[in-house]
Amino acid sequence: MFRTLYASLLLALVSLPSVGAAQPYTSSTLAQPDAYAYTGIMGSPGATMHAGQLHVFYGMNEIFRDSWSGEYSSRAHTYFTVTGSGGTSTSSIGSYRQSWTALDEGNAVSQFFIRNTGLVGFNYDVLSRYRKVDGSQNWVLSTIDGGIEGDVVSGGALTHMSNAIKAVMYAGQPHVFYVGRSCGCMRHAWWDPSANRWNYEILDGEGGADGRISTELATDFSAIDAVVAGNQIHLVYIDSTNSKVRHAFYTGAGWLFETIPSSRQYGQSVSVTMYGGDPLIVADDTTLHDLVSIRPNSIGGWIETVLDGDGAWHGLYLENKATDSAVGRARAMTYGGKLHVFYISVGKAKHMETDFSTFRYLELPSSVTGGASATLPVPYVDAAGKLNSVYANGPLLFNVRLD
Repeated sequence: MFRTLYASLLLALVSLPSVGAAQPYTSSTLAQPDAYAYTGIMGSPGATMHAGQLHVFYGMNEIFRDSWSGEYSSRAHTYFTVTGSGGTSTSSIGSYRQSWTALDEGNAVSQFFIRNTGLVGFNYDVLSRYRKVDGSQNWVLSTIDGGIEGDVVSGGALTHMSNAIKAVMYAGQPHVFYVGRSCGCMRHAWWDPSANRWNYEILDGEGGADGRISTELATDFSAIDAVVAGNQIHLVYIDSTNSKVRHAFYTGAGWLFETIPSSRQYGQSVSVTMYGGDPLIVADDTTLHDLVSIRPNSIGGWIETVLDGDGAWHGLYLENKATDSAVGRARAMTYGGKLHVFYISVGKAKHMETDFSTFRYLELPSSVTGGASATLPVPYVDAAGKLNSVYANGPLLFNVRLD
């Protein structure tokens, strides 16, 4: 009888609804198909706040049928959506479909992406930028690095670039970190206003001093991230040769490099945020398929904590239970004194929050539509100070706000 009573009690606990059963998000659709048929948004949207408005860049592959011949054709476009107090507007700004990182430059807004030059005999994947200065109606396209269009004289490379790109503002100027596809190395470009040009350097991957190593770096678009903290920069990326997380630290005077020691195999995605005054890294274990946080400890080492993927219970309610399914690409942000991670699990966009004593897991609204998989959710804080995330599902672009 005791066993029967215990089993009933356990079943009741497992079946309890989530705390605060009301939907914790406000969801809105930022963009959706018009007369054309879309095969989906390519890669992951780039999102940033600029001048009090949300700016989102994304690439679409459009399939349409000619009304006269009946033949199907395709075209690629980069779209730009602005959302603010005046509503939402969308326009096409180019014929490229990859959009990876957006940047608020203060007096301008930019997106950095990879485009193929398409030049016969000189066909390169180059790091490019679309930029629009406040007050202007025009988007200016420029090549930052790669191919014959790159500034080889200033240190640019006559080679291919990969999708691993992250841009930040530091000391009032844009800095772009990216992995060269041909060399497998970490490159760094920064704008020099006095010379009116980009400067370049190879940061890691080809050996050198201060902890640099010779290795091959991952080229996935989610395999790089950076955060600025005062006069410091923390850059994280994946050493694909050894399946480890690399951490580059700019002190304000120079760079230091380290490999995060771990028995785990990391490989696809890595993110970084400042938490409690220290860099906190989130990465996915590609062998055990766990989502793991990596934090500094008090003796100069690092602590690994499984965030999701192990099926662990962190409380009595369903929203306190980690999934036992594989987790993948993730982006982390500190908000309200807690770590918030937006990530993908079995094609669904998910969100978890923790202060490392309590854990809460939620599925984002509209993350699965018509069997399509969601893209990597990109977090940001809006003009009202609310935490949001932008992600795509098939041809639809969504925004969710944490209420």
